[in-house]
Amino acid sequence: MSDNVTPIGSAPSLRGDGALAASGRTDAPEPAPESDATTVSAVEPEEWAVPVAIHGASVPDSAADDEEGHYQFALRSLGARAMSTGGLVKRLQKKGLTYAEAQRVVERVASAGYLDDAEFARVRIERLRERGQYGDRAIRQRLMQDGVPNTVIDEALSESPLDDPADLVLQAARDRASRLRGLDRAVAERRLTSYLQRRGHSGSEIRAAVQQALDEADDD
Repeated sequence: MSDNVTPIGSAPSLRGDGALAASGRTDAPEPAPESDATTVSAVEPEEWAVPVAIHGASVPDSAADDEEGHYQFALRSLGARAMSTGGLVKRLQKKGLTYAEAQRVVERVASAGYLDDAEFARVRIERLRERGQYGDRAIRQRLMQDGVPNTVIDEALSESPLDDPADLVLQAARDRASRLRGLDRAVAERRLTSYLQRRGHSGSEIRAAVQQALDEADDD
């Protein structure tokens, strides 16, 4: 049950004349004297069986509360988007599971062969370099955000070294420099430098790439 759902207690026992008869007792107590206090009517048992939701939270179906429901949810999540083990744990926690519950589900998914952090990291590195032109520093940050363990990140980066880091940063600088035409040179250098830093490239490579990319843009 969700943390936002008020637990449902057992219905109170409503004992009337029928209950006394069923118990075999005949010495029914005298009625209590009437008082001026306002009388609260008894709540019908059916009303106590209705779960009470607070803060607008909906009451989950019983199927979504058991481990099988969480397992199927995890598989659907992976079908929509590749995730690491850490990323899937976070996804399940957002659904409302505790860390321990999410870990159990993820272990089951991994044992079924649907999770591979090393392969996830390898593919992610390739895409970040080719499409985003990111340097290794920014790639490491992205993988950490994805929930990939540091040891897996270290191994994946060591197995996928850049052939020429200077070439990657130069290509990123060239692509960005085309948008900075017409700006004052000092302003263009500052913006291009900041852009390359955000993509995790080193300072020495950035300086050379900025100058070359802006020179080429001015010559066009």
